[in-house]
Amino acid sequence: LLALDKLDTYNNIDSLKNVLRFIANSAIQHDKKVYYKLHPKEEIKLAEFDNFTELDKNKGIEYYYAAAKGNPLTVVGCKSTALMSARILKCNTMSFAYLMNEATNDLISFYKAIGVSMPPDSVALDKLLLY
Repeated sequence: LLALDKLDTYNNIDSLKNVLRFIANSAIQHDKKVYYKLHPKEEIKLAEFDNFTELDKNKGIEYYYAAAKGNPLTVVGCKSTALMSARILKCNTMSFAYLMNEATNDLISFYKAIGVSMPPDSVALDKLLLY
């Protein structure tokens, strides 16, 4: 499940597009289905989202966490608060902030403290996506 921030909060939208394309290719290779949830106030939809299944952005992400209870769920994002709530609910959680050059010291420390994985490169991300 891709938990996305509002697109205008990313420093480099092209980096996000690259990560989304990578995740789409990984999902195809490993026969995984990927869902995404936009921020409730998001108005933009990137072409890269066409490779994934869209969830209702007006429902809280916790609704989807609860719906998946008992099934394997990996929540992937950059710096979304959705990652924090996913960890509280014991979901497998990772941030692609390193891949987008958005990993600040504060973000790294916080995610390390709560157990959010932060793969340093696409090879590590691919291995974590297999979960």
